[in-house]
Amino acid sequence: MSEYKSISKILGECSFFFNNARSEDILQKIQAYGYDEQRLMAGVNLNKKIFGQIANIASVDGERLALSKEILQLNDEITNGFRIHIQLARMALQGKDEQLCRIPRKMNHKSYMERIFEQTKLYKAIQEQSEIKESCLKLNLSPETAIKQLEKLGQLSQMLQDRKELMAQIKRLIRERNLALNDLQKMRKDLITIARIALGEKEEQLLEKLGVVVPS
Repeated sequence: MSEYKSISKILGECSFFFNNARSEDILQKIQAYGYDEQRLMAGVNLNKKIFGQIANIASVDGERLALSKEILQLNDEITNGFRIHIQLARMALQGKDEQLCRIPRKMNHKSYMERIFEQTKLYKAIQEQSEIKESCLKLNLSPETAIKQLEKLGQLSQMLQDRKELMAQIKRLIRERNLALNDLQKMRKDLITIARIALGEKEEQLLEKLGVVVPS
C-alpha cells in the first residue's frame, strides 16, 4: 500500500469514527468520561485540517515538478549552445588556454552547479579577457553572445535555488502533516479505550458503529 493510500485509509477511518461518536446514543454514554461534542469536534476538525495539508503538499509538489521541467529545458538550451561555443573557443585559442578548453570533459557526470560554474568561466573569459575576446571574435563568438549565455546561467541558478526552497517547504509540510496525523491517531486510540469502558462489551452494535472490532 502506498503512503498516500495508507494515510487516506487512516483519515477515512478517523472521519467515520469521530462523526459516529457524536451520535446521541454514543455521546450520552461517553460524556461522563469527559468526551463532549466540543472534544469530538476537535477530532473532526483535525481530520479536515490534515486533508488540507495533503492538498497543500500536492500543490507545492506540483510547482516543484513544473519547475524541474523548466530547469531541464533551459539546461538543454544552455548546454547545446555551450557545445558549439567551446568548439569555437578551441579553434580560436588554438591551445593557448588548455585549462579553459578542457571544461566540457565529463560534463554529464557533473552537478548542475558544477556545470554552471565551469560554463561561466568560459563566458566570463570571452567577455572580460581582451586576448581571448579578440581571438573568439574572429569566429563570431562575441562578448554579447557570452553575456546572453551568462544571463541564462544566472536564470538557471535562480531556478535551482527556487526548487531547493520548494523541496525544503515540502519536507516541512510533510513533517507537520505527520505530527498532526500522530495526534489524530492518539485521539482516536484514547477514545476507543474510553468507548470500550463506557459502552461495555454488551453494546456491541455501538462499538461496531465506531468501527471498533469486537471479538466474537
